[in-house]
Amino acid sequence: MIEFSLKAGNGSGKIIPKKSWGGAMAIMKKPDQQLVDQYIELVSTFDSLVQKKMFGCPCSFINGNMFFGVVEDKMFLRMGSGLRSKILAKYPGQYFAPRGRIMKEYITIPPDVVSDRSTLLQLVKEAYEDVAALPPKFK
Repeated sequence: MIEFSLKAGNGSGKIIPKKSWGGAMAIMKKPDQQLVDQYIELVSTFDSLVQKKMFGCPCSFINGNMFFGVVEDKMFLRMGSGLRSKILAKYPGQYFAPRGRIMKEYITIPPDVVSDRSTLLQLVKEAYEDVAALPPKFK
């Protein structure tokens, strides 16, 4: 579904598609409940996380910085460039790109890692430490 609006000042009076991040707005699917349950179990093991919804999906924040979440059928993590390069070299993953916009600080967690609880927990712990070291970001 594409939202439409009148673009102010274009003089044509035509209805044009409303854009988001350089493309037509995409409707995101509801997150996979099994991943949400797994996410809830994982975040319960950490202190100082704030839970919010982003993209209509559950996400965790540390000191105002988004850290970990579930979108549609994927889990994603934020991590610094050093850890991100190491993880992407070890596990073939990809950058997180909700609605087609690449968020270079984030990666989607490969399905084989998601299915291996101990590996996933270790990866989430490493990312937690990495993001917890970032300067606080509060509005």
